[in-house]
Amino acid sequence: MDMGLEVIAGGGEEKHQADHLIALGCEYLQGYNFSRPLPGNEVVKLLKEQQIKLIR
Repeated sequence: MDMGLEVIAGGGEEKHQADHLIALGCEYLQGYNFSRPLPGNEVVKLLKEQQIKLIR
C-alpha cells in the first residue's frame, strides 16, 4: 500500500551504507558520505557547486 510518504535516511556515513539504503528504496539520504554539517550559507554554495537540485 502506498501511503504517499517520502523517507529521508540518516546514516549514509560511508558509501556502502548509502548504497544499501538506496537498494532498500530510500530516495533521500544524508550523512557524512555527502558532506559534514554546514551553516546555511555554505549549503547553498555546496549545492550550486555540485549542481544539486533543491527540493522544496
